[in-house]
Amino acid sequence: MAMSTSTSNPPDLLVPTANGLYCERGGFFIDPRRPVPLAITINAHTHSGSPVVRDDGERMIVRIQLGDIELDLLPGRVAFRADTKTIFVADMHLGKSGSFRANGVPVPESSTSDVQRLAALVERHDAQRVVVLGDLLHDRNTLQGELGEQIRTEISRFPVPMHLVPGNHDAHTKDLGTLALTIAPEDGEIDGLRLRHEPARESEKPMLSGHVHPVAILGSRGGPHLRARCFHASNQVLTLPAFGSFTGGFVIDWNNGGLFAAGDGEVIPLNLNAKAMALSNGNDRR
Repeated sequence: MAMSTSTSNPPDLLVPTANGLYCERGGFFIDPRRPVPLAITINAHTHSGSPVVRDDGERMIVRIQLGDIELDLLPGRVAFRADTKTIFVADMHLGKSGSFRANGVPVPESSTSDVQRLAALVERHDAQRVVVLGDLLHDRNTLQGELGEQIRTEISRFPVPMHLVPGNHDAHTKDLGTLALTIAPEDGEIDGLRLRHEPARESEKPMLSGHVHPVAILGSRGGPHLRARCFHASNQVLTLPAFGSFTGGFVIDWNNGGLFAAGDGEVIPLNLNAKAMALSNGNDRR
C-alpha cells in the first residue's frame, strides 16, 4: 500500500495535571498516576505496577460497522465479531525479542506471554476462533531451538482453532507448516470479510488487515505528546494495531479516516471521523 510519510499535526490535546496527562477533547487521562473515571494505558502498568482501567473495574469497547458487518474494537488490541465469535489479531511477531538477543541486544522474551495474553482474550469474550492477519512470527529462524519449541507448544495448546493469513515475515519462516493452525489465503474471505496482511487503499467489501502497525500522535510534536497504538478505519478497510509487545509503529495522519486509541483497558475514538463511525462506546461487561 502506498503511504505518505508526511502527517498533519493533531490539535494540542494534552494538558499536564496532577493525575497525569489529560485529553480535554476526549475526556480521558493517559497513564494516570491514580484511579480516574476514564483512562487509556500506553505503558503496560502504572507506577504502582497495577494495570490502569476504569476505576469501577469495567472496560470500554467501541463498536463500528464495515458494510453490514459489526465489529467490536476491544482493549488488548484485537477486533471481535460477535455473530461468528471470531477474534481478529495482527502482527504478533513472535520471536522478535529472541532475534534481538541472538544479535547481542539484551531484551526480555515476550513471545509466549503474548500467546497467553491472546488466549486470555479468547476466554474473556467466549471466542470460538482466532484469525491472525499476518506476521504471527518474526523471522526465518523463529521456530528453531528452544524458543521455537515453546512457541509450537503454546500454539498446539491454544484453546480454539487458529487461522493465519501469512504476512511478509511469515513467508520466510522455516517450518511454518509444523504449527498447529490453518493457513488461510491472502486476500481471501471469511464470512463476508476480506482478509489481507497488507491493507489496500480502499475496498468494495469490508476488509481487515495488519502490517502497518498504526499509531497516532497524541499532543503536539513541539510539546507533550505520546505515540498511541490505534485501530485505523478508512474506505471500508480496518487496519489493526500490532498485537506484539515488542513492535514499533507507523504514524497515521490525524485526518486520515478514523483513529481509535487501543489501550490495555480502553478503546477510545480519537478524532471526529472515529466518533462518527462509533455505533457505541460503552462498558464491556462480558
